[in-house]
Amino acid sequence: MPVEQVIPMQYPDVLDWAAVVRNPDEKEKLYKHILAYAVSGPLKEVVIDVQGFVGKVNIHPLGDWNPNTGVGGAAGAKQYLQLVDCGHTIPFRAQVEAISHLVDVVVDNCNGELSNRIKIGEKGIRLERNVFTRAGDCAVQSALTIVDDLTGKAGEMEQSWYVKEKVVVLEYKNGETVRRNHAIVKVGDFVNVSVVLQIQKRPPLVKPKVRVNVSMKEITVLESKSKIFSEYQKKAGGGLGGSTTRDVSMA
Repeated sequence: MPVEQVIPMQYPDVLDWAAVVRNPDEKEKLYKHILAYAVSGPLKEVVIDVQGFVGKVNIHPLGDWNPNTGVGGAAGAKQYLQLVDCGHTIPFRAQVEAISHLVDVVVDNCNGELSNRIKIGEKGIRLERNVFTRAGDCAVQSALTIVDDLTGKAGEMEQSWYVKEKVVVLEYKNGETVRRNHAIVKVGDFVNVSVVLQIQKRPPLVKPKVRVNVSMKEITVLESKSKIFSEYQKKAGGGLGGSTTRDVSMA
C-alpha cells in the first residue's frame, strides 16, 4: 500500500496527511471540494474501504426518484446503502470511528462547523449519494441506458438535471472481481465499499458552514446472503429452520 494511503496514528498528523481541496470535476455543482492526500504529485482523492452486511439498499441508477415528480424531485433524489455489523461489533465500530475522524479532519481543515448530521453510529453506516447533477452550462453526457430509464422521463430533463455516473458494482467470485448490475446487491450480503467524502462549504458568518456527505463510489459483493446462510447451515449440521434478516433503521 502506498505510504500516503496509510492513515497516521496521531490526529495532528492526520491534519497534515489530508487536505480539503477544490474538486477538479468542474461539472460538480454541489460538492465543490474533496478530501485529498496532502502529497506532492497528481491530486488523489482520499478513498477508504469499509465492510459490512447490507441492511438497506437502493442503488438503482435513478435511486428513490419518482418519475412523476420530474424536475421538481431531482434535487432530493438519493441512492443509499446502509451497512450493519450483524454481531461483528468491534471491527465495525473501528470503521465508524475512522469515518468520524475523517469528517473531523474535513471540518478542522476548513476551520468551520459541521452543518449536517452524519448518519453513522452503533445502528449502522448509511452512505448516500445524489442521483442527479445539475447540468449548468456544460455539455452533458448521461450515464443512463434505456433500461435504466424505462419511462424516458429522466432523459427528458437532461438539459436541467442528468445522471453523471452510476455506482460501480462488482462481485468477487472464484478469485476474480467482475463487473455486475446494481440489482445483484441485496439485503444480507457481505460487501466491501469504497467511500469518499463529498464536501460543501458555505459562506461564513463567523465560521464556514461545512456539509459533509459520506458517499459510495464502488461496491464489491464479497459473499452473498444465500452463500453465507448455506455455509452456516453446513456448520450447524443443517439444523436451521429458516432465516431472518434484521432491518436496521437509522436513529
